[in-house]
Amino acid sequence: MTAASVLDPTDSPDEPSRPRPFSLVVVALAMTGLGLIEANLAENTLALVRAATPSTPISFETAVQYAFWSAVQTRRSGFIAMEVARLLMAGFLFVSGMRVLVRARASGWMWRQALAGNVAVTVFAVWYERALLPAWQSAFSRAAAMVTPVIPSPVKGVTLDEVFRRSAQVSVWATGLLALMFASGLHYAMRPATRDATS
Repeated sequence: MTAASVLDPTDSPDEPSRPRPFSLVVVALAMTGLGLIEANLAENTLALVRAATPSTPISFETAVQYAFWSAVQTRRSGFIAMEVARLLMAGFLFVSGMRVLVRARASGWMWRQALAGNVAVTVFAVWYERALLPAWQSAFSRAAAMVTPVIPSPVKGVTLDEVFRRSAQVSVWATGLLALMFASGLHYAMRPATRDATS
């Protein structure tokens, strides 16, 4: 038996890297993109809430923003803390997702933690937004009454308040969908094959 045949496997030249599932690349890219979207949403919301005074409502869109700013002021600190958490978790997800994509060692653990964190803060955001709806609706009615002439309804045959109510519900459902997508990504990341490919 030659000396070469008894060499420790760790002393041998590096073996070619194991192939990884194509679905892992797709999911990692998708979750990284969602993290960027969430970071952008959180950043824009923080900018609006932290403004000394929002823009004077002159249209449906500005009235919605003004109403949101007004509704949040009574619970401003808690809302800012939530959005900062979303921003940090989104950044964590972006970094961990990139580590998965470049095949860094032991990248899966960080990625799973980032996904779990994003699920948690986004689910909390859904609950918070739902709790905010009554105050937001009242603030919108007051904001719309400030405008002269009266803001026309963006949807023909539907009252302005009803359009707002539907828009606010869509916003909550969109946040819920984001939470569901993060949860789906976490479920994929927890699969044994995925854990093995990202170890």
